[in-house]
Amino acid sequence: MSDVIKSFLNTWTVYFDTKDHPKVYCSRRFEGIDPTSDIFVNADVTAVRQWIHEESKKFDQGVPMCLPRSLNDDPVIVEVWL
Repeated sequence: MSDVIKSFLNTWTVYFDTKDHPKVYCSRRFEGIDPTSDIFVNADVTAVRQWIHEESKKFDQGVPMCLPRSLNDDPVIVEVWL
C-alpha cells in the first residue's frame, strides 16, 4: 500500500478583542478546518498581516489573499487569509 500524504490548505483567521487576547489582534493558522497551535498576537493589525505573509511562505502557498469578514461571522473575526 502506498503512503498517502495529507495536503491541507492553510488559512489564517485574524481576530480582534477575543476573551483570551483582549484589545489586541491575533491570528491563528488552520490546516483545512483544524486549528493549529500557530498563533501571533500584536496590537498592530499590520504586524499580524505581515506575520501571515511570512508564514504562508513556509508552506509554499504563494501570496495569501484576504477575504473580508462576513456578516454571519463571529464579531471578533476581522478577516480570513488563504
